[in-house]
Amino acid sequence: MIHSLNFKQTDDHGNEWSLNDFSFGKINLIAGRNSTGKSRTLNVIAGLGGLVAGERTIAPTQERFEAHFTDGAQKIDYFLEYKESTVRKETLTIDADELLQRSDKGEGLIYAEELKGKIKFQVPEKSLACVVRRDSIQHPYFQSLYNWGSCVRRYEFGSQLGKNHIALFGKNEENSSLNPLNIKETNNVVAFFKRGIKDCGRDFIDLILNDINGIGYQIDEIGVGPVQTVKIEGIDSVTPEGIFIKEKGHSHRVEQNEISQGLFRAISLFIQLRFSEKFSEPSLILIDDIGEGIDYERSGALIHAIIGIAKISNVQLIMTTNDRFVMNNVPLEYWSVLERDGGRCSVLNYRNSKTIFDEFEMTGLSNFDFFSSQYYAGKIID
Repeated sequence: MIHSLNFKQTDDHGNEWSLNDFSFGKINLIAGRNSTGKSRTLNVIAGLGGLVAGERTIAPTQERFEAHFTDGAQKIDYFLEYKESTVRKETLTIDADELLQRSDKGEGLIYAEELKGKIKFQVPEKSLACVVRRDSIQHPYFQSLYNWGSCVRRYEFGSQLGKNHIALFGKNEENSSLNPLNIKETNNVVAFFKRGIKDCGRDFIDLILNDINGIGYQIDEIGVGPVQTVKIEGIDSVTPEGIFIKEKGHSHRVEQNEISQGLFRAISLFIQLRFSEKFSEPSLILIDDIGEGIDYERSGALIHAIIGIAKISNVQLIMTTNDRFVMNNVPLEYWSVLERDGGRCSVLNYRNSKTIFDEFEMTGLSNFDFFSSQYYAGKIID
């Protein structure tokens, strides 16, 4: 789980954009006005995840990350700085023991498990040592960082969330959309659902059905089946499939392309969150503009449901919003208020300003009033 993050990006003209001492809990809501950096913050976190998982190459920019994680009882500190796609500094410290120290020429010292000591090493200047030196025998301590990065998932709630993606399933499952199943392919919601049904049976269907009806919809049936409106010519062994529902009081199926966008967004999130819960997939879920496109009552119910799932699973949840209805449905203890002064972003939350939040709760005003009145004005932590 990511515990805190500092980040700075410098462009070709010397202009900086930075996040300063952003601390996170298991459940987080980033609130802020337009253009304060909410979406950009999620991009930074997702970008770091892609780097340490080896899924993303180093950008031709100048950036610096200082990230702190917890993995059980372990405290993991990772520092990375690069410029023009070349790493200038990279360090990894676990429980105050520095296990990796690397300079701008790719040279450094790394702890070797078999030798019980540090050895010299060199890697390409444009590669991360935590990626190219990952080794379960000599350097097993890189695994936690890799596991975290490989499980970061980012959702644009205002997007299709997989509604425009069907899945192809054949008689030979080895050639179907189920294999392999990458949890980062967030548009592949049909395959997630079918895999859940395959491994958990009717229980997984009932779980999703209860989630959907719990936020105000009236659905009798939900499943995965052939898409009647899509035909693939010349390939008899492959069937296009999508999600369908049956609404209460109606006998016909509503296919995926006919499901309302707001309902499908909720379905997609529930399927992927429940997949993580059922299969014990540790994940960092990033959701931008949570609740967009859903009416007030269902938006509130959806957020409560998502928080409830995060509480009982291995999921860490970070959401963003500037919507008053969303703010009023998320307890202040989960809030992080983001403020931007030029290119410098600062954050105020329950972890660094408990007294301010406790004082406000005594006023009896709504959560949105905390934001709209700028009750916290002048109290943002540097």
